[in-house]
Amino acid sequence: MSHTAAPASPTVSGSPLARRVDNQICPQCCRPMWIVRVERLGLGYDLRTLECRECKREAAVVVKHA
Repeated sequence: MSHTAAPASPTVSGSPLARRVDNQICPQCCRPMWIVRVERLGLGYDLRTLECRECKREAAVVVKHA
């Protein structure tokens, strides 16, 4: 029986790959938000999930990438 490996998850939460988003501030505690997940939507757009490390609030934004 053959096993096929699942594709790597784009989740970066809790890893050094998580990036702070300088222009996205948490509306609850006013701290910087961090990118924790990126999903390709197609046609040049990504869905980015942001997380506040202070209060754990999450937000999702759609961005067009170059």
